[in-house]
Amino acid sequence: MDTEKLKLLELADHETACEFPPGFNYRASMKRVEDLKPKLNAIVGKPLELDLNVQDVSFFADLSIIEPPIYGVNMLHYVLGIRFSSFGNFFTVWSNSISEKIDDAKITEVIAETEAAGFVYVDAETLEQEYTGKNQYLTGDVGNWWRRYFDYM
Repeated sequence: MDTEKLKLLELADHETACEFPPGFNYRASMKRVEDLKPKLNAIVGKPLELDLNVQDVSFFADLSIIEPPIYGVNMLHYVLGIRFSSFGNFFTVWSNSISEKIDDAKITEVIAETEAAGFVYVDAETLEQEYTGKNQYLTGDVGNWWRRYFDYM
């Protein structure tokens, strides 16, 4: 667990805002992701899809490669997911694919390129830590930092 990142997560939290902090500029943030997308496509060697239909969440964008659906399984399997929080310029990277894996070296490059664009990487272990934030509407209800910054509310 990255204790410095945990402190950043706590600092970026807001007492009342659940989905985005005051002053969050959706258009400017989305433009940064759109500008980053071609560079990440080149690193991964496949096109990432930009999900523009996120709502009622604490993140504003997903870039992803999703496996074709499996008959009888009602779950999306991400070959690669890059999620951008509306708070703190945070992003995280994950995969739950059962049949395809992106090389670890490419994942490292994706993280470095995204950080170079001004986003702050937060690893899964840190996001799994118990939510200790200050939002009066979410205390005791959220569970962990992943849910606070990267999940549907």
